[in-house]
Amino acid sequence: MVQSELWIEHFLRRNFSWYNSELWLDDLDNLHPDSKVVIAIAEKDEILSASKVLAEAKRYQEKNNNVEIINWTNAGHAYAVPRPWTWKQLQTAIES
Repeated sequence: MVQSELWIEHFLRRNFSWYNSELWLDDLDNLHPDSKVVIAIAEKDEILSASKVLAEAKRYQEKNNNVEIINWTNAGHAYAVPRPWTWKQLQTAIES
């Protein structure tokens, strides 16, 4: 959707720092023990290997009981952006 909307793409490229939006599982070790971690994965992501991310997330989840994984099947990159029901799913996972 973003690629087809010229002004949305322009806005995101100029005003969103993609290079600041990465998080490694090792970074989570510095969180407060009561912190909740929600990892949302789009199964058919075109940019990364979702199966590898899911495998790593599951390994991390085995060691940490504060992790919830949401795996959207048949979903591509940025799947959640235009779908309000996914926002509610994320909110519910974060608040539970």
